[in-house]
Amino acid sequence: MLIWSSLLAAQELVDASGQADIVVIPKGNGIVFWQVLNRGVAEAARASRHKILWRGPPNEQATEAQFKLVSDYLATSARVLVLAPSEPERLRPLVVRYREAGKRVLIIDSELGETPVDGFVGSNNYLAGRKLVKELAPHFPANPVVLVVRYQAGHRSTEARVKGYFDEFEAQGIAVQHVIEGGTTKGSSYRAVTRQLKEDSAINLIIAANESSTEGAVLAVGHWSHNRAMVAGFDISPLLLQSLKDGRLSGIMVQDPYQMGMKAVALADALIRGDVIAPVTYTDTHLITPRNLTTESVSALIGQQVPQAQ
Repeated sequence: MLIWSSLLAAQELVDASGQADIVVIPKGNGIVFWQVLNRGVAEAARASRHKILWRGPPNEQATEAQFKLVSDYLATSARVLVLAPSEPERLRPLVVRYREAGKRVLIIDSELGETPVDGFVGSNNYLAGRKLVKELAPHFPANPVVLVVRYQAGHRSTEARVKGYFDEFEAQGIAVQHVIEGGTTKGSSYRAVTRQLKEDSAINLIIAANESSTEGAVLAVGHWSHNRAMVAGFDISPLLLQSLKDGRLSGIMVQDPYQMGMKAVALADALIRGDVIAPVTYTDTHLITPRNLTTESVSALIGQQVPQAQ
């Protein structure tokens, strides 16, 4: 049962009670990843018998807004909270209160940690991070000077990817010379990467942790025409797709947020029915490079996540 009229609209409930059975609270609404996950939720909601409400802060920087949303819906009749936690440490006490109130909690995208929940749906970020480095290693510069661009401290999903990067670089016998925090926007990532390129013009390999940090890295390298650094990262957007086509980006590990949204709703429905669900449900990740960009399977994935590319 759909309860919003358009993608990322005001998300007001259609019934007079102002209540929902399932509340989905993402980290934000501003980037492609969450917009695609929203479409997956919307598709699954059409087959659900329950009222489903999507309420997200405007962007991933709005952590206070997310905290307030989680707090506000504790007092409603919502039976399942589907949450992508931006600040796991701060949100854990609220999650405990949800479960003490008899509500079920399903975590998506970023794991919450040791706090007991009813299930997790998301990518295996650690293994995906290792795979990105391993698959691209044959194409690395002969003497790599490596810069790893983290997203922001505290985000378990991106930190797991970075741990995967480090472990696979070590397995490949490659040292990581520089590690920086890109921040929460492509602008902050651009500025952070630019500063690092100014400090060490020998950097020739940049691996970033998410959509915004990868976009910032691509833009920074593009604006430093003397620097021919190889760039790779995570997630997809119109800018990153064009960068793959232009050869400015050597590879991205793409998650499947549409599948994540679909599975989250299906599992939330199962929890309401009283079914036992698996504690962890991993969704697919796919490496996209200029070499496989036009294959049928990759074209289908791109069409789902960047519809304007079709």
